[in-house]
Formats: sequence, structure tokens, C-alpha cells
Amino acid sequence: MVPILLLLRNLPFHAQYAYGLIAMSLFEFFGYALKTSYVFSNKILDRIVGERSFGLAIALFFAWYFPLGNWMVGKIYTVLFAVPTK
Repeated sequence: MVPILLLLRNLPFHAQYAYGLIAMSLFEFFGYALKTSYVFSNKILDRIVGERSFGLAIALFFAWYFPLGNWMVGKIYTVLFAVPTK
């Protein structure tokens, strides 16, 4: 996910979320297709959204990782490497 995060860092917030959603949807789809992801039944999120919508809910949630991650890295960079003004 970090390479995608770096590719999206110069885009606006909404574009980072949109492209992040596409990336997370592909990760979820291929994870279930290759049987490397497994949904454990009777979990809270599974009960709320249903077993058929679980992958979509996870993709929608984790797509926030990209814009929020880039925002947080930008804030940390500003604090650590800020040029003092005179």
C-alpha cells in the first residue's frame, strides 16, 4: 500500500480517496479470489453490513488510509523540517 500512497501524494484529498478506493477494491477482490482473505462469521462488522457486503465495507473504510496517511505525513514533515521564519 505504501507505493500507492506515494503515487497519490500530490493529488487532491478527494482524488486520493477515489484512487485509494479502486486500489483497496482490487486488493479485496483478488484476496477473496485467491483465497488469501477470509471473513470470519459473526463479527460485529459482518453482522452490521452482511456477509455479501463485507468486502465493500472494508474497501470503503480502508480507502481513507491513502488521503489521511498523506495528510499525516505532511503534518509530521512540516513539524520536523519546518524552516524557521525571521
